[in-house]
Amino acid sequence: MTATPPLADDLAVAWLSSTVSTVDALRAAGADAAGHACPRCGGADHGRPWARRGGAAVAASASRAGSHLVLATRPGSAPIGVDVEAVGSPVDASVVLHPWEADLDPLWAWVAKEAILKHLGTGLRTDPATIRVTDFAVHRIPAPAGLVAAVCTGRTAS
Repeated sequence: MTATPPLADDLAVAWLSSTVSTVDALRAAGADAAGHACPRCGGADHGRPWARRGGAAVAASASRAGSHLVLATRPGSAPIGVDVEAVGSPVDASVVLHPWEADLDPLWAWVAKEAILKHLGTGLRTDPATIRVTDFAVHRIPAPAGLVAAVCTGRTAS
């Protein structure tokens, strides 16, 4: 297992019911305005969540697994990414692991890389096996029983 850096003080993580929309979750977290913006097509019904609080940008990311929604937010516009998966979810290590990551648990690697790809804004258009978890600030976050969750707050210093 790779050690994870401590969470930043300004990062907020909330767990809600998966029936709550991301926009409603952002409003419950104090956003004055919230929505989605797709970087590829400009659609407002999908894509990266965005929020504003008191006129200032709030970075946001959300993920769902089973009956749970996890929402990560922090002040500012620096992107973040969050992911959650159920323990026991099938993960093909050959699809997920970079050649230098043979020691990583494939499920943890998948969750970490989904968070990284959300942070980068590319999603699965980027091959997860080309990404190394150690190149990013990825944090394990406490999750309800049976779930694994992570948030990516940026790249590590090289």
